[in-house]
Amino acid sequence: MQASPQRQEPSSPTRSKGGLTAVSDKESQQIIREKISLVELVSKYSELRSSGPGKYIGNCPLPGHDDSTPSFNVDESKQVFHCFGCKGGGNATSFVQAMENIPRAQATEKLLNSLGYTRQPRRPEDKPLDLMEKLAWTYHRNLFAASGK
Repeated sequence: MQASPQRQEPSSPTRSKGGLTAVSDKESQQIIREKISLVELVSKYSELRSSGPGKYIGNCPLPGHDDSTPSFNVDESKQVFHCFGCKGGGNATSFVQAMENIPRAQATEKLLNSLGYTRQPRRPEDKPLDLMEKLAWTYHRNLFAASGK
């Protein structure tokens, strides 16, 4: 009888200071996707109503968009949103990033903390990526500040 191959589990979460469970960046996106309801998150900012099975619509809550007609759509099964008026879209992390005007890493950390998790400390070889993310965010923020959006 042949033994079935064993699945390797992702690196196991560890407890960190403050009682939060530390997870890798890859695991953090999976946890957010599985445990955060985008419908509930968006409903804190805008009233949504059902427009079909797992589909919701409402006025766009994104900054810089005064929406008078429902153009903001949330797909519960895909955990994504899209506004047909301002063309904004994304997932729970990008929604928090836009609503609070914070970098993606900070939005991810905020969502993880609300679930009792935190990101594992970055490795030294990740520092160039962190710097590039900060530079990209600064460029993005300044670009939209200059254009008035």
